[in-house]
Amino acid sequence: RPHNETFASWLLMGDLKGFTVLSNTLPVDELAKKVDDWLLHCKQVVEAHDGRMNKFLGDAFLAYWRDRDNVAQKVTATLRALEQFQREGPLPFRLVAHHGTIMAGATGALHEEGLHGKEVVFVTRMEKLAGTIGKDVLLSEPAAHRLAPLRPTAWVGEHGLKGFDQAFAF
Repeated sequence: RPHNETFASWLLMGDLKGFTVLSNTLPVDELAKKVDDWLLHCKQVVEAHDGRMNKFLGDAFLAYWRDRDNVAQKVTATLRALEQFQREGPLPFRLVAHHGTIMAGATGALHEEGLHGKEVVFVTRMEKLAGTIGKDVLLSEPAAHRLAPLRPTAWVGEHGLKGFDQAFAF
């Protein structure tokens, strides 16, 4: 049986903007190279700040940190580096960050690490919201609260998320 563990964590999702248009305009080999370079750079930034890449999702990634001492500083440094890459990099992308409790462990037949729980779904819904409201970086209220002493944050309102019964602050 796979071993699963529940813990407080930071979740970070990055998603390329306009990927469908990009995939319809670039030759497949050029698209693959651009996406590969983007993912590699994002992975290097996350891992340089002790984060862990969990999934590559075609035009997106999901990364996480266990919530330990000084992790908020590492998440802040990661966001800072990736925001610079947003400004200077070759592909436009969004970032969303959230803090919550997840379960992680090996998933059955694939024998790879999986992240589970409503917080994982929450961060994927946040990414869709960021696109809808036109934000390149979006923090959940729990993430913003923990990061506020380390970086500027701004209230963008309360919004509902697909599959959730209430509105959440961002």
